[in-house]
Amino acid sequence: PPAPGSGLLFARLCDCVPLVLSALGLLSFSRSGRLPDHSGRYPPCGEGVATRLTSFTPEHLLGRDHLGRDVLSRLIYGARASRGSGVLIAVFIVVTGFVTGAISGYIGGWVDAVIMRVRELSMTFQTFIPALSLIAILGRGLTNVVSAIVLTHWAWSSRIVGGMVLRLKNCQHV
Repeated sequence: PPAPGSGLLFARLCDCVPLVLSALGLLSFSRSGRLPDHSGRYPPCGEGVATRLTSFTPEHLLGRDHLGRDVLSRLIYGARASRGSGVLIAVFIVVTGFVTGAISGYIGGWVDAVIMRVRELSMTFQTFIPALSLIAILGRGLTNVVSAIVLTHWAWSSRIVGGMVLRLKNCQHV
């Protein structure tokens, strides 16, 4: 006969498989941002005015733009920044939401009330307009864009974590 609880252990391990696969995918996605400055065949800023606005060729799979630059090379080069900033934004949103939610749920009282009101205010508006407003105030740059997106999206994860901490805090076993 199988050992007691072995089925439970297997079920728990199977529950972790999607999490592990997601983490490995995220890790490989973020590792690809550490490639050299350019991983395409042609330089992303190289101009060839004589061959501008050409369509598909075996050398230029997506063609060339109005300045003669290779579109595929520019796409690969631009995707590196998007991937890296997307991972960074997701991590900062989760960390900010976790910290504020844990503080709110654990301390409670007026601290919870203040954080709850700020969360509700943040969740009242669409996130796009306040993010654009913050970018206009803070200025251009990837750091300011990441900060603006994090500041407009943290409330949802904070609300979830705060509710979980509050529920666990009020359990009989704690």
